[in-house]
Amino acid sequence: MDTNIFICQLSKKVQNKIKRLVIEYLKKEGYFTDENLNNIMDGRLVDLQDENFRSQYDLIIKEIEKEKIINLNKYIK
Repeated sequence: MDTNIFICQLSKKVQNKIKRLVIEYLKKEGYFTDENLNNIMDGRLVDLQDENFRSQYDLIIKEIEKEKIINLNKYIK
């Protein structure tokens, strides 16, 4: 999977999940501001690969992979 894509290129469902996880993480670490959140959400998926964000990042990747399987199955007859 190409993780060098912009987060905005992902489905709204995945974007919302990423946003929720990023907000939780930023609040926990004491870095939550709208500017920090917007900078992250305007960036690339690969930028989320931070050692401290690893478990959340893995959840995001699983969600993306699950969505692609579901989307592909819609078109298989």
